[in-house]
Amino acid sequence: MKTKFYFENEDADQAHSEAFFQEQMKSEGIIEMTVLEAVSVPHSKSDYVYCIHSDSCLEKSECGKKCSYYKAANGKNGKCEFRGQYCDYGEEVTLKVEDKNP
Repeated sequence: MKTKFYFENEDADQAHSEAFFQEQMKSEGIIEMTVLEAVSVPHSKSDYVYCIHSDSCLEKSECGKKCSYYKAANGKNGKCEFRGQYCDYGEEVTLKVEDKNP
């Protein structure tokens, strides 16, 4: 099963897994949290890419051979191996603390 990712709010620039938010809720002593689903945006429909190496979103024009982190995924040329999937904010979702003891 594919892991779902969520943004903490509309100001967040990095999405996290539900497990991340489960730990956060437990450490803060809260029982539920409203987050935003992270929705993948196809590369062809976005002006941005996510750089795994720099852990940031970049304009497509900044990603490529001119980038100091560029490393061809196939070892020769083409798509950078650090180019990740860009995500946008989706619907609000309420996560509740999972009780491991039934």
